[in-house]
Amino acid sequence: MSGVKEQSGMERSKSKKPCEFDDILDMVGGFGRYTFGLYTFMCVMSIPIGLQQLVQVFYGATPKYSCVSFSSPSNATCSKCCDNCEKYEFKDGLTSAVTQWDLICGRSHLKALTQALYMSGLLVGSVAFSVLSDHFGRRILVFLSIFLMAACGTVSGVSDCLSLFYLFRFGTGAATAGCLLVRFVYCMEITHLNNRTAGGMVNNIFVSIGFSTLSLLGYLIRDWRYLMLAVSLPGAPLLLCWWFIPESPRWLIAKDRLDEAHDLLMKHARRNGVTVESAQLKHAIQEFKNEEIRNNNANTEKTSGILDLVRTPKLRKRTIICGFNWFGRRIPYASFMIIGGVAEMLVLAVPSTDEYRFVVTILAVIGKATIFATFLGIYIFTVELYPTVIRNTGVGVGSMMARCGSIITPFLVLLADLPSMSKTLPLVIFGVVGIIAGIMALWLPETRYSPMPQTVEQAEAWPEDYTIYCCKRPSVTREDLSVASMEQSGDEAQSPIEEEMLTRNTVV
Repeated sequence: MSGVKEQSGMERSKSKKPCEFDDILDMVGGFGRYTFGLYTFMCVMSIPIGLQQLVQVFYGATPKYSCVSFSSPSNATCSKCCDNCEKYEFKDGLTSAVTQWDLICGRSHLKALTQALYMSGLLVGSVAFSVLSDHFGRRILVFLSIFLMAACGTVSGVSDCLSLFYLFRFGTGAATAGCLLVRFVYCMEITHLNNRTAGGMVNNIFVSIGFSTLSLLGYLIRDWRYLMLAVSLPGAPLLLCWWFIPESPRWLIAKDRLDEAHDLLMKHARRNGVTVESAQLKHAIQEFKNEEIRNNNANTEKTSGILDLVRTPKLRKRTIICGFNWFGRRIPYASFMIIGGVAEMLVLAVPSTDEYRFVVTILAVIGKATIFATFLGIYIFTVELYPTVIRNTGVGVGSMMARCGSIITPFLVLLADLPSMSKTLPLVIFGVVGIIAGIMALWLPETRYSPMPQTVEQAEAWPEDYTIYCCKRPSVTREDLSVASMEQSGDEAQSPIEEEMLTRNTVV
């Protein structure tokens, strides 16, 4: 009997061996005050991002105008284009890029081009900064993107020609994408599994604070050039935090820089007020790295790149579906996306009279709220679906697909102004795409209680869960984990990582 108890104790000891990065985070204080400080800084960084994302609403505003080549008083408030008019007069004292370069009537497509180029910058930045951060680290790319976002945004505000304005709006978009994505991945990599959902949502709430602040700035600052400076310069002081923000320890381990990761995690422990033995932490890091090597089935270094997103069946499916859904986790995400698409389609059934205008407003608010909810959820979902070695690349490719949609959106809206097209055509397109994206999301696995994979092999071998649940955590059977373990290493003994997953997934 004692032998059985002794064996059980040994098994419990083995199950406590930290082979998951979340276990290492627990050793150094979890989400302690130091980690909270790093997380808070990354949240504050989201505010300038929110300012840049919607400033197009103000610098692209078109006030009432009239053609000055006519002297008739009846044309004083004309908001329609006039034939052979060479110069327009704008009302209301509002200035914008539209009033600066007369981007109306036959030049209205140039206004749409400003937003399309900004979104093109987001597309390029999503891929470029994501790939670079996977190779050179999260920290340096975060601060580089902050600097470029502030610099390009400032220069675009003082540009004296339209082509120069286009160029620096493109640069601002690229830097904004880098800051948005790399910062978010950094937050997820220093956040424990238990805090990951709340951490991701709170992080994105600060983007909404930027949106709200922009509304106030747009109301107070009527000159578009001063407004551009007001939304760009706040990012510059954040550069002073370079000396206080460390690299992501999870990225350091993935790059086999174990000594640096050890020193950094010891710093986390000290500043979180936790005492941990250096040798114990070093052993835990080495075990975690050894687990990664076992999952790779090789002792040689392997370079992970963008092709790993589609090299294996599971990651290929995730990349295709996530890419389209960027253009919740699973059930909440799919539900919100479908509801948003249906709300947009229902607008078509509302009579276009003043009596039913409030119905259109309600449906528009529902559509906006649900789509924004999916925007918050897709970041967390995508981060959890991809392994560490290509995580930022995966998020970047997904965001790139979102920018493809954003690039064509301004021109889709212009379709409603064409005489041969229906005014409701853009709504039909947006609604159908939203519904399709929501349905496709059902083919992605649930990730809420799953640890984030470290390698491509680990992501491919771990069993997937498609449970629809309310209160219970999704279950992964012992048989599934055993099969996954045998496929990975051929070892019949259950590994500590499997016991950890079983413990997490069987608790109600």
